[in-house]
Formats: sequence, C-alpha cells, structure tokens
Amino acid sequence: MKKKVIALLVIVLVFLGLGSFTYAFRFKFYEWQKDRIVAELPTPISAKDIKGAQGKPVTPTPPAIGWPTAPPPPEITPPTPAALPTEINLAVPFTPQAPYGVWDEFHNDACEEASVLMVARFWQNKPILGPDDVEKELQEIRSFEEKTFGFSQDTNAAETAKILTDYHHLSGVSVVYDFTLDDLKRELLSGHPVIIPAAGRELHNPFYKQPGPVYHMLVIKGVTADGKFITNDPGTKRGANFVYGQDTLYNAINDGDGTPHGLSGRKAMIVVR
Repeated sequence: MKKKVIALLVIVLVFLGLGSFTYAFRFKFYEWQKDRIVAELPTPISAKDIKGAQGKPVTPTPPAIGWPTAPPPPEITPPTPAALPTEINLAVPFTPQAPYGVWDEFHNDACEEASVLMVARFWQNKPILGPDDVEKELQEIRSFEEKTFGFSQDTNAAETAKILTDYHHLSGVSVVYDFTLDDLKRELLSGHPVIIPAAGRELHNPFYKQPGPVYHMLVIKGVTADGKFITNDPGTKRGANFVYGQDTLYNAINDGDGTPHGLSGRKAMIVVR
C-alpha cells in the first residue's frame, strides 16, 4: 500500500510539472506572438511605384521682359513636401540565406550576401528566380568579398555597403550610424529599404536554429501603422514579411567589429535610396 501511495504521488507531481512547463511555454509564446500580431500588412509597393511618386523638380518660369519697365516677377512659393505615409511595405523579394536548406558553414554566415541580393533585386526590378539563381549569386558575392576584403564571413555595415555599390552597382547607398528609432522609420516611410546588422540572439526569433546567430543581418522593408517592422529575414525559410516589434528590433541592432561573430556595440543601418 505504501509503495502504491508513493507511486501515485510521483505521478501527480509529474503531471503538475508538465502542466507548469506547458503553461510557461504557452505564456512565453503568447508574449512573443503578441509582439508580431498585425491585422493586415500594407499593400506591397514596387521600386517603380517609389520612383514614380518622387516626381520631378519644379522649374520656375522666368519673368517676362517689358518696356520701358518690366513688372516684378511673380513670387514663387516652393512646393510643400509631401507628407510621409503612416505605413509602408516595400515589395522586396525574399530568399533565405540557405536556398537549398543546407545550413553548412558558408550558408550559416550568408545573411549579408542574401540581404544585399534582396535589396539589389528590388531596385533593379528583378525577381528572385529560385534556389539556383540565389546560390549562383551568393557564391559570386562570396568571391567578390574574398577578392576585395580578403574574407567573406561577417562583413560589417561599411563592407556590406561596398558590396551594393561595387558589385551590384547601386548608387545612393549610405551607412548611417548612431541613429534614432524615428530616423529608421523616416527612411522606410520615404521608400528606402534598410539593411541592418544585429545581435541575432536578441531578436528572439523562434524559427532560428537555437540559440540563434551571434551576428546577423536582415532587410527591413516596411513599417506598420502601429510601429512594427516588416522584414525579410534570411535567417529562416519563414522570414518573408516577418514582423518584429519595434523595440525588439531596434534594441538588437549592432554592427560587426570586423572579426567573425564580433559585435561593436554601435548601431548602424545601410540605407539604399
């Protein structure tokens, strides 16, 4: 009888422990998911839409010449800058950094190459055609890095920007340091995709191979009306239109220090205008 009572108590304690674990897991998942919930993402906007909305500069009409005196030229009021939208979702095409799902040494560190590929294809108005297309580009970017930098692992923001300008031949690429959350949103709402380096584990993405990358890079392609960031995160095959809470993403931004998996502690963003 005593053994049966002990066995029953053990069973009860096991069930209580499992129940507590399940509750804690569900609560943690709910808290993470709550940070990502968006009623509906904004309609994607292409690069052609962005360029068309920018318009052309207004050229003032020269005043008429009169005789014997000319009337004073009309006062020219400069056009009022268009107000920024409250939300945006740029149609940046997506690829994971391991297009065939093989997470070997190179593809575990190919987030920079995949990020620049996505942004380049957006401004070039070219789609991503599948794993063969992506793998070919990743390997060619890798060769460019080896030739240019002497390495290809964990390029920092300045080095990654050089890939966009010298390999992809994009103009209007700049690296901005020590920026605010409002600065980041302003760039996005102006129609500029942004690439950010990050302390990957601080992003708390449950789809990463845990515990997640120490150093990571991803594309921010939009912002919702309630301030959440829409990203293309190449660190997971589920990374298309992946939504991060604004504080989670902004606090994780951290540039590389030039060493493998090294973090500088400084915020940096690569803006492609």
